[in-house]
Amino acid sequence: MPTDDEMSTDWGDTRGRLFQALTGRRGADVSGAGSNMRGMLLAAFGASRRDPSKPDTAAAAKGLGVSQRTVQRWLAPSTRQHQRPKPATVQKLTTKARQAATTKTGRARALAQVAAARGLPSGGFRVGVTGYQGLELDPSYARVRHVPFDLDSPELTQGFLNAYVQGGEKGAMGWLTKNVDEIYGVDRWEFGRIDSIDVTGLHGR
Repeated sequence: MPTDDEMSTDWGDTRGRLFQALTGRRGADVSGAGSNMRGMLLAAFGASRRDPSKPDTAAAAKGLGVSQRTVQRWLAPSTRQHQRPKPATVQKLTTKARQAATTKTGRARALAQVAAARGLPSGGFRVGVTGYQGLELDPSYARVRHVPFDLDSPELTQGFLNAYVQGGEKGAMGWLTKNVDEIYGVDRWEFGRIDSIDVTGLHGR
């Protein structure tokens, strides 16, 4: 029998996973916890063009009203010239990082930055979801599995992205369930616990 954990979706975790998958900002922290400096900078200001694993310190400096060198000191190891940001700055950054995934404006801006930096696909992409899911959340069919949802037309691609901008993670996953007949060939689908989300076809992958 499935557990309560398998049957329910943790939307907070799904929010972060989907944001990372769509933006390519691996390690971005949109939780609002306020403790992951690198993750929050990635979420709020995007990645460096030179090294996608590192935050864009120039954009962060401009957005937070400090020097680029100051941002670099925040990220420096404690054994080097590390500097702690002021509490007010941490709060400002925490809010910006959270809003990147929790507001329409933030989500639209994040996708626009992806489009400007790397380009969004015109021919479609694949959304892979790993977790407890099936035609219905019934133990006779639902189980932990990886399912690839192919959005192989401009209409499907734009529909999914619009659903994400307008409704966040709930809007995007709801859009998949509503359009599952066209993109997966079954008449219904339900998600329980979501363990991971990957998007391939974006960013040249």
